[in-house]
Amino acid sequence: ELLTLHFVLKPARSDEARRTALDVSDPRGCAYGGYVPAAKARALAGAAEEHVRVVEDWIKAANVASKRLGPAMLQAQFSLGAASKLLRTQFARVANNDTGQVALRAGDVEIPSDVDGALAAVGGLYALPLPDRSRPKSLSSSSTDVTVDVLKKTYNITGVQVDRDGHNQMAIASFLDQTLNPKDLVQFFSEYLPDLPASDAVVDRYVGDNQIGGGRREPSMDIQYIMGIAPGIWTESWYFAGEDFCIDVKRWTSALLEADSVPLVHSVSYGWQGDLSSVGCPATLVDSIDVDFAALAARGITIIFSSGDSGSGMPKKPDCADTSQYLEDTAVVGSDAMSYPWVKTAEQCCSEASGWDYPAWTFEPGNCTLYWQASGTSPRAGAKSGGDA
Repeated sequence: ELLTLHFVLKPARSDEARRTALDVSDPRGCAYGGYVPAAKARALAGAAEEHVRVVEDWIKAANVASKRLGPAMLQAQFSLGAASKLLRTQFARVANNDTGQVALRAGDVEIPSDVDGALAAVGGLYALPLPDRSRPKSLSSSSTDVTVDVLKKTYNITGVQVDRDGHNQMAIASFLDQTLNPKDLVQFFSEYLPDLPASDAVVDRYVGDNQIGGGRREPSMDIQYIMGIAPGIWTESWYFAGEDFCIDVKRWTSALLEADSVPLVHSVSYGWQGDLSSVGCPATLVDSIDVDFAALAARGITIIFSSGDSGSGMPKKPDCADTSQYLEDTAVVGSDAMSYPWVKTAEQCCSEASGWDYPAWTFEPGNCTLYWQASGTSPRAGAKSGGDA
């Protein structure tokens, strides 16, 4: 069995990357609009060459070849034995009995001090697949179908002359198991934009992993509405599959930085609203991705993220570190629940609920249960609950 690991190196010019992004984005400054070329953006997000050499030599000593992915990441494929020896650890399989999902995880690892000083994170050791969110929350009877015409009317989009020569370009990005079915896009245009040519319902370019599959909700919604509002514009779909969300995001930003020519506008229809450490994203990896975002901004690339399933007016997230809000020895009585048996603390359970917009949760040693619908509470020794419980 082979294991693919991603070695994220610490960025060497993070302060300069952030400063440059702010300078070219501030309309009050003299550098406003002075975007840097692709090579400069790569340099801003890049790792020190000494750090790259140290990590490459360490991997090479295990008789494994590595390759660079962007300016600050290496990828290498190991046998389990070689990975165990290199990292001085053992791997084991863990399973979620409720969802049937299985993951391969490492134990504690040991890394030489010089290598540790060069690395921001190693991806592929502790990732867990996110639970299926295919069941949407129930909508009230007063909800409105948001169609292309509704959006155009709401935002007064009229008289647009489409430039179909490819000079204007846009893209979406998706991750994890979020694949596209091109037939869904054709059906969307047929239903809501029947007067447009069939060629407008075609994604112009796919980048990254193979994205053609079942039409999942997030990328389907993203590609349909971004193309429906601006039909005829060159549109790309960037996809990075895997079970390690932040590493997949890092693969995406690395690919954007590595390419000399990319669309200037990218849409991402989902993210993570809670504690990123609860899904295996250490602060050093998050910082590395943020530096990539700064370098991309310095290059003039705009990335639009959705604000969560509740929209831009979503309520303030709870402070999960404030344990005084927890209900002790209490369990939620509810329905439409999802179990997270790998969650170890009530604070992490609260963060999972906050990240996925579940209104209520209960933590017991060995299990965290999130509820879409909460009808009340009941006494239960050792349980802790929160949210709308």
